Amino acid sequence: MCSQFYFSRHFFFIMFDFGDISDPDELSTISLKRKNPKGKYVSSRQKMLVINLYKDILMKSPGIKYEDIVTNLSGVSGLGRETISKTIAEYRRTNTVISPNKKRIKASLFDKIDDLDRNGLRQKVHSFWLRRELP
Repeated sequence: MCSQFYFSRHFFFIMFDFGDISDPDELSTISLKRKNPKGKYVSSRQKMLVINLYKDILMKSPGIKYEDIVTNLSGVSGLGRETISKTIAEYRRTNTVISPNKKRIKASLFDKIDDLDRNGLRQKVHSFWLRRELP
């Protein structure tokens, strides 16, 4: 179904061979994916999608520059260029990709101290403030 790739400076297009295109309503359009929010982790499923697209592009056009591939994959997948290059590097190193570990919620210092000690600290800090001294 896919007939060729078209690369421009900022976008990556896939040209589909639909045969007869006399009825434009029957053509399906591909919308670009929304950008991945900053700080949100990339799952292994998304990473495998990037790897599969990368392999497909290399098979179809082996002479293309790595930088162009990363830029085009970034536009298609909605992930950043740095994320794409790190994902490809991780795959080259380990031949697999993994999701990041979920971080456990650490108890803050405020939660570790009981009420009596907390009130004592407040009084001490307040006394410094009241006397306008530096601790």
